[in-house]
Amino acid sequence: MPFNKMRGLFLSKTLTVIADIIARAARRNASWSSRIPGAISVESVKGNNNAQTITIKVDGNKAPHAVAFELGSGIHDESTPKKYMIAPRNAPRLVFPIERWPNYVPPPYVDVAVFPGEISGKPYVMHPGVAARPYLEPAIRENLFWLTNKIADTFLEVVDEDILAGLDIR
Repeated sequence: MPFNKMRGLFLSKTLTVIADIIARAARRNASWSSRIPGAISVESVKGNNNAQTITIKVDGNKAPHAVAFELGSGIHDESTPKKYMIAPRNAPRLVFPIERWPNYVPPPYVDVAVFPGEISGKPYVMHPGVAARPYLEPAIRENLFWLTNKIADTFLEVVDEDILAGLDIR
């Protein structure tokens, strides 16, 4: 097998192992969520034998709240801390299933109507956001020592093969 192709296989295999380990750790770190772990996946290695990349994807369609919890949102967002508006999409007022808040009793100053099966409130709310509960960044950090060693081992294997190929003693 030509050395360049072998180097590509080493890199591809190493990247896949590393990404799988990070993705598994991220899923474990996000186990408090019912949707984020299932939204984390590892895509195929892309590139050629000399330069390759791999992507660990968090699918926003499966877990739209995933980025908010990784980074924090609203007043908890370090880059632009402020509340944000949540408005109804298909109704004049926000409506919530009452089973989510079975003991809800609105304070006397809140304009809220309770209908069978739902709580209907204001036309919008200014939401304070969510505090960060990172799952991906800690997965990388907790595996950094192992990942560094894995990359070094792969590099040494490639260099050994490069030396053998240069000496033509195989």
